[in-house]
Amino acid sequence: MKHINKISNNINNNKNATLSNMEDAKYLMLLCKERSDLVIKTEFGIGHYRFFKFNQIQGNFVMEFQLIDDNTYNDTDNINKNIGQKCFLTTEQYISVYSYLGQA
Repeated sequence: MKHINKISNNINNNKNATLSNMEDAKYLMLLCKERSDLVIKTEFGIGHYRFFKFNQIQGNFVMEFQLIDDNTYNDTDNINKNIGQKCFLTTEQYISVYSYLGQA
């Protein structure tokens, strides 16, 4: 898993796209409040993450998650040392993880 991932669709500058993205952001915020914690497998182990905020990286809309110091997950120190406390997911990645958790 790459630490920072690019989103597949850039935010358009026209007014309709902006309004649509604002609506999408509202729904995503509701999902983030409902399911703020995620367990994510990285190349350095499995970590427990919590939604922190929406962010933009190089003009791309991403969701920022922070690594939680959770004794249940033994890889936390290794993840923090190698890739840091932040994890960025695209909206598509978050929806995919959320959908997977909903089916489990």
